Amino acid sequence: MKRSLFLFALVFQSLLGVLHADWLCGPIPLPTAEVKFGYFWFNESVMRNVYNHGGADVQLCSSWAIPGLEILHLYGSVEYFRKYGHSLGGHQSTSIWAIPLSFGVQPFFRLGDWIQYYLTVGPRYFFVRANNNSSYVQRHMRANGCGGFANSGLLLDLGEYFGSCFFFDIFGEYSYKRLHFNSSHYGTEGHTVQVGGWTVGGGLGCFF
Repeated sequence: MKRSLFLFALVFQSLLGVLHADWLCGPIPLPTAEVKFGYFWFNESVMRNVYNHGGADVQLCSSWAIPGLEILHLYGSVEYFRKYGHSLGGHQSTSIWAIPLSFGVQPFFRLGDWIQYYLTVGPRYFFVRANNNSSYVQRHMRANGCGGFANSGLLLDLGEYFGSCFFFDIFGEYSYKRLHFNSSHYGTEGHTVQVGGWTVGGGLGCFF
């Protein structure tokens, strides 16, 4: 986890060094609504070995400017992803899906006439279910709990060219939560895994 957080901080610091702009010039004052599509992969090696490929991730997001602090928005999102894989050694099929709910704060900074940078941090609550086709573990396993997330991206205002309220979003995201799953038929054994990871992708949204 420390290495991942360090990498995220390094990327953010590099972005600040490259983009020379007046950060407090004209932040977004309007609420936003957005649909994001991304590619997700697990951060933990055990999960990557079971679900050896990443997969599609969909998020519905919205943000609202705080009155008097238009540079700072409140952020909320609901997300869905599902992954397929095979058990280690046994090669029985397995799948996992999650519905994370997120809430955070999101400052915006204008980098030009049509581009804004944002950074979002906050808690994320995970609802996770795994389905296994194996005689050695429970067929259906559930777990949930509260973790955290951080994302950043560039918001491109399409209205500058198309005369509309739409924008395009390019983003990267990291999430973290360790959950415990009972793995035996009797619920006396189990394992704890990191169900968060990395997501990169894009989105389309509008100001309203």
